[in-house]
Amino acid sequence: MEMNQIKNSPEMENVASSKKAVMLFGAFCAGGLILLMISALLANIDSVSNGIGVLFFLAGYGVIAAPCLCAFIFKFGAFVEVGPVFTTYNTQIGDFIYQRVQRDYASEAGMNLVFTLLKVGIMFLISLILTPIITVVLFIIYSKNHKKAEKFAEENGVDKSVIPCISKTLVLAVVGILAVLLVATIIASAISDAASDKKRDREHTGYQKALAAAVQNLPEEYYADALHINNETGGFIAEFELDGETVYYGKISTNFSLVDGLYSGSVYFIIDDVLYVDLVGGGYEATSFKVSEDAEAKEYALGRHISQNVGKGATLIGGEPHNDTSLLKIEYQGSEYYIYVDGDNKLVKTMIPYDASKKEHFDMPETAFVIDADFDLTAAKAIAAQLAG
Repeated sequence: MEMNQIKNSPEMENVASSKKAVMLFGAFCAGGLILLMISALLANIDSVSNGIGVLFFLAGYGVIAAPCLCAFIFKFGAFVEVGPVFTTYNTQIGDFIYQRVQRDYASEAGMNLVFTLLKVGIMFLISLILTPIITVVLFIIYSKNHKKAEKFAEENGVDKSVIPCISKTLVLAVVGILAVLLVATIIASAISDAASDKKRDREHTGYQKALAAAVQNLPEEYYADALHINNETGGFIAEFELDGETVYYGKISTNFSLVDGLYSGSVYFIIDDVLYVDLVGGGYEATSFKVSEDAEAKEYALGRHISQNVGKGATLIGGEPHNDTSLLKIEYQGSEYYIYVDGDNKLVKTMIPYDASKKEHFDMPETAFVIDADFDLTAAKAIAAQLAG
């Protein structure tokens, strides 16, 4: 049999066609895998922007899905037209109301865009799954055709080198590239993890020192305004010394209904473990205050103050930079608190942690206290002296 007849035989043509199909789909799958491996490698290199890694990641999936996606778009089209959209509106003329219909081009364009994106997205997801499956099926078909071609060559005494086949060198090159990228990704990941652990340990040590310094620098006297999430509440807390005793002074925030014996706007002093309350909310004269025997009210009022939330024995749970301060998450006497310290490790704000998903903060009149270093406590000290004396 002549060489032209051999090359044009059905067995040779089948294996040549299946080889081209496998090479086409295999090239897209291999290219996509290489791009995905590059994105994984870049994700473990701190000096590379995350945006570049994301681009390679998206490009990898895009290349894998490309052949089937193009076929879907060619067959079914990408754009969707929902048709004309109309809206009705009423016009009153005298005692009569006329209903009119008008075409809504904006809504029509929006619906076209949404359905087009939805259609392309569905085709993309299907293509992403379908392309590797088709590649495997085509390779199986190629293997069967190649065996038939080998048998045909043996029967006709033809050298098997004339049989079209996939280059092993090309396959090994692709596998080698993927293997190198995988090893590089593993090494980069190990180096990145080690650097991250070292950085995290260094930061944790720094936050531990900041907490120790903040506890050491706790103010003996302070005034702090109460906040509810990001809104002012009208409440405040303060502490100061009076004849060697700590005095707790404060005003209950608005929308308060948690404890009987204290109400929205109530002003109080706790002096020598005695609770004095002005339920009216004025708090400008000592005669306005009455002694309260309510233990629950006193416990709640005392628990608002910084010295009850931060002190020796506080342990660090975590920390992170926050604007011009450092946010330290601490545990003190069995409860969790957030404190904010400035560059000099001085306390500037305390906060009660809350779970926004459970909406617990709606039940609290205040969630944070911000220290006002310029507030004058002279008037409060005078009233406290009268109550104590």
